[in-house]
Amino acid sequence: MTKSKLTKIGYELSEVNVVQAPISFINHRHECNPYVKFPNMDRDFYPLLVSPMGAVTNEKNYKTWLNEGFMCVVPRTVDIGYRLEIMYEAFASFSLNEAEETLRFLDLGDRTAYVCIDIAHGTMSRLYEVCKYLKHTYGQQMIIMTGNVANPDAYYYYANAGIDYLRACIGTGSRCTTSCNVSIHYPTATLVDELRMVKEKWESEYGREGTKIIVDGGISNFDDIQKCLALGADLVMSGSIFAKSWEACGEVVYLQPNNLNMNDAIPMETYVDKTNNLSETLKYMYKDYDRFRLDIPEMRESLTKLEKRMPYREYYGMSTKRAQRETGGSGKTTAEGISRPIPVEYNINKWADNMKSYLVSAMSYTDSKNLKEFAENTELIVNLSGDKSFRK
Repeated sequence: MTKSKLTKIGYELSEVNVVQAPISFINHRHECNPYVKFPNMDRDFYPLLVSPMGAVTNEKNYKTWLNEGFMCVVPRTVDIGYRLEIMYEAFASFSLNEAEETLRFLDLGDRTAYVCIDIAHGTMSRLYEVCKYLKHTYGQQMIIMTGNVANPDAYYYYANAGIDYLRACIGTGSRCTTSCNVSIHYPTATLVDELRMVKEKWESEYGREGTKIIVDGGISNFDDIQKCLALGADLVMSGSIFAKSWEACGEVVYLQPNNLNMNDAIPMETYVDKTNNLSETLKYMYKDYDRFRLDIPEMRESLTKLEKRMPYREYYGMSTKRAQRETGGSGKTTAEGISRPIPVEYNINKWADNMKSYLVSAMSYTDSKNLKEFAENTELIVNLSGDKSFRK
């Protein structure tokens, strides 16, 4: 008898919720430790990584993320010379070609390098062979991150190769179009849950710690981070969260929210100069500033156009034609990403304070003093109504 191919049901993050513990022995949130460590590094980091996006990180601002407690992955849009220097402080991204042509022939001395071999198709055998070679050559002197994968069974290959971190999820990023154009996707909550089970099985078989799981993409709110960690992810990765901060490297421009056309953008410095100069001039000339705006339509229109603009930056995926050109390509390869303006809304230190506060609160609700307990002890429930019942 022919067997159906549709034997599984998958759930997205919006369709699951964390369940409160029946009793929690944590009496204050400061008892909870929300931090992680990376191999051969002494300091603590938040369990949220900065995705390797050209509009987010460059050679000038990567230390900002580190200083704020976020491990970052420097993107391939940064010159390879800088990346080969930065990789001793933070993860640096390399293409598969760069991994084969450059990373294979490094002299690391007594230093530890942190590299991310960054390609979209993370189950390619060529990638697996390169990762296996690098890990065999450098051992724990090269901490390797790779992916992305959207199949739980891919875990076995990379765990057997000794890879340190595996990025999971395809098509979930806010600027990724792989799922709608190429049809590849595995619902995030189900993928993380099944990866956790494969990881636990692998660790039981081999008696040692396995490759750590990173949920990469589709993380837009605090609860997305908590759900991923509760499902068993070791780390979470986002680009859009950091792109919305003033600290990201992409140029800030001013746009009208109802007209997000980058061709109509006003650079930040120009906008500030125009607004300040115009306002000061009008205040000097007219005592009744509001009346002036109402009485002279052309000036009112000019002011309205300026004052109703909000700060944005262009945010684009690494498979867009723009990113292809910035990484040395022709930009003619079919794109699996889009470029759209994203609002600039906060300073990252304030956002981080909120993230930490909400995370330790979730940990206290689930009687979890650290992230290991949060992953092991926490139950989740499927909620097919999604977040509509409570998302404000």
